[in-house]
Amino acid sequence: MTFFENLLASFLLTGIFSILLLSLLYLRSLDPKYILKVNIFYAAGAGLSLGYIFASWGASRYVLSLIALTTFVLLVMKRYSRRLLISYGVTAGIGLLMAVSVPKLGFSFLREFEVKRETLNSQLH
Repeated sequence: MTFFENLLASFLLTGIFSILLLSLLYLRSLDPKYILKVNIFYAAGAGLSLGYIFASWGASRYVLSLIALTTFVLLVMKRYSRRLLISYGVTAGIGLLMAVSVPKLGFSFLREFEVKRETLNSQLH
């Protein structure tokens, strides 16, 4: 297997499956037909899936941005509910806690957005 084939196979096995699982669990956690405890359970599962993506995939910020974008679109559509706040908080919280616990990422993972912005500003001037 070449490097590209290995990279593609690992993305298909971990990336696609985890993204689909994250999307399913996050959207299920927003469903109003379930009681709040069930919604929190689904949000925790989505957070675990997000944490797995952080640990296994280098472009994991993209997935977190998609969850944030989904939440923002629901807010703009005036579909805010307590479930949305709880689901997003639990999902992002568990996912980021797992990301920080990965030795390769550490706490610098949370500070990199700011570093990239400062680097971009210094390059523009």
